[in-house]
Amino acid sequence: RLPAKSIMEADKELLPTGKLVNVKTTNFNLNNPVPLSKLSLDHVFTSLNKSKMPYIDYTDKKLRIYLESSKDFTHAVLYTKEKSSFCFENQTGSTDMINLHTRGIKDNDRALQKAAHLLILSPGKKRTGYVYYRIKEY
Repeated sequence: RLPAKSIMEADKELLPTGKLVNVKTTNFNLNNPVPLSKLSLDHVFTSLNKSKMPYIDYTDKKLRIYLESSKDFTHAVLYTKEKSSFCFENQTGSTDMINLHTRGIKDNDRALQKAAHLLILSPGKKRTGYVYYRIKEY
């Protein structure tokens, strides 16, 4: 399960274009659990529902792994192209966020800048966040 409202449209090289698409209008709606075997993804999800954590179930082991992150982690990449494995990455911005943000400035496109979610800190400043993996038996 990956509770998100949007997925980023990707170009032919699978780089995000910055255009957000409602997951409910796609085959990428993971708001309810979907078996990994039915997915073929290498996509950026955003507009994450922070009140519902993403998780992966290992039903044969009766384990559920929750993926919790702080509020700055506004994006997640899910890769499921390998048959025996997957990759889930919490991210503070979109893949290719620097180029998307720069294009948003050049085109005066605030929506693109927001979708990129590039965090910019002044010299000497710092920012912290967290990613937790919580394992529960059921």
